[in-house]
Amino acid sequence: MLDAYQPYLTTDRRNGTERCAELADMMAAEDDVVVNVQGDEPLMVPEIPQRLLFNVQQRPERVWTAVRALKAEEKDDRDVVKCLARDGEIENWSRYWSPGYEWVQVGVYGYTVKRLREYMAKAPVEAETALGLEQLRWGEPLACFTTEYDGVGVDRPEHIALVEERLRRCS
Repeated sequence: MLDAYQPYLTTDRRNGTERCAELADMMAAEDDVVVNVQGDEPLMVPEIPQRLLFNVQQRPERVWTAVRALKAEEKDDRDVVKCLARDGEIENWSRYWSPGYEWVQVGVYGYTVKRLREYMAKAPVEAETALGLEQLRWGEPLACFTTEYDGVGVDRPEHIALVEERLRRCS
């Protein structure tokens, strides 16, 4: 059984969901819940993972994530994952803005071990590989909730200075 308080290093994987799935194989129960906070979200607030945990416990058949409103200056930023979201579901994802893609996916997911095993049973899809968007492999709308969280995604070395500045302002 996996010790949740012990650090683990996974083998070479394509993305965070695959790394979580590798660790999930060490878990005993398919109904165990995994909350995946992507490593590029160093300023994540605890309320979002807590809400993911609650939502998965309530609706374990769904894969969950969080979204926030897209800012005008983010429309052309390919590091920002844009979403077409309606009625609590993300219908599609892109790194390119188009009308309707007015939400940004926050780098967190919640799912059961059973759902992670289903993910690993699927081959990567072409769009997932081309865009670097692991969530496209699910092949289904993901459940989502909105948040005001406005962290700094670290996708490039220059983003580290933005995180450091935000931390200085908080201290």
